[in-house]
Amino acid sequence: MPVYKGEKRGTYWVKMQIELPDGTKKQHKKTGFTSKGEAQEYEAKMKAGVLENVSKLTFEAVAIKYLNWYETRRKPASFAKVEPIARKYLIPYFGKKKIERISTADIIEWQDYMMKTKFEQRWGTKKILANDTLLSIHTRLSAIFNFGMKHHNLKTNPAAVVGNFELKPVKRLNFWEVHEFEDFYNAIDNIKYKIAFLLLFYGGIRKGELLGLQWKNVDDKKREIFIEVSAGKFGVDDTKTEASERVVSIPESLVKLMMDYKESLPEAFKEDDCFILGEIGTRPLSPTQLDRMYDKYLKKSNVRRIHIHEFRHSHASYLINKKCTITVVAARLGHKDVAETLNTYAHLYPNSQDEAIKIIEQDIKI
Repeated sequence: MPVYKGEKRGTYWVKMQIELPDGTKKQHKKTGFTSKGEAQEYEAKMKAGVLENVSKLTFEAVAIKYLNWYETRRKPASFAKVEPIARKYLIPYFGKKKIERISTADIIEWQDYMMKTKFEQRWGTKKILANDTLLSIHTRLSAIFNFGMKHHNLKTNPAAVVGNFELKPVKRLNFWEVHEFEDFYNAIDNIKYKIAFLLLFYGGIRKGELLGLQWKNVDDKKREIFIEVSAGKFGVDDTKTEASERVVSIPESLVKLMMDYKESLPEAFKEDDCFILGEIGTRPLSPTQLDRMYDKYLKKSNVRRIHIHEFRHSHASYLINKKCTITVVAARLGHKDVAETLNTYAHLYPNSQDEAIKIIEQDIKI
């Protein structure tokens, strides 16, 4: 199986025999290598069986290989979001088809099917999927084809050629105003959960960041908390991004409440490595327990429901309404740059045009 060099383009190519699923053999040709070494490496892998014959692979086989690859390289929480997409919406539809035979026409038919079909939800009802969900599913489909191209000699990505659903993501930005949070807060009868929801509303931290807080992360003299990890049902992990690792100033009254709570705990639960909200000091509070307590106090207060993550939106909205600069809002939320914050919260500055024109009106000379 020699390596050849094309005269016109100057690239290299290899030719070899491969075995088809029915046992017959045929010539296989692979072109477009930029160097002789690259072509030889491909040839060696084919000889060793490292590169499987793509004509043998079904979509399901490649999708499962992709999931296995993803699971070993990404956080468990990320994998927990990706796996159900592949197993519920992609593998059942494309599963047994040979992946190299899936065409752009097949992708278009799949998109039509996805936009028209009502899928069963966790609570038993069926509904058409939201725009954001459809866009996310297509992104994952394209990622599987890209994986096939990179690792299994697939030649094209029909999902990328077709492009994502021609749908606009629906931006849902729900939040509480201060009086709503106060009504909710007044229904809380446990100091631990008072601290939890105060940190979410007035700290703007994420749920996982809250659960990952340890006593060593609290500086009661400087009135600061240091966010360095995130906790969830898969354990303790790094923060969402590098920018998420940050220092957040908190009100003096909240610091005092936290210190009073700490004083009430057994000595074994006051150690630096103990989790502030942990039911057992060295183990963080479970996210489901926080959810249960949120539901309890929500019903008791009769305040309209928002998602726990939307406490962050509430915090941002509160600061913006208090004329806090966007750079400070971005820093407190742990965004990597101001652009991310503006992209999410720009519409909360409804009077910005009015303020701008007032300034211009004062200076313009006509």
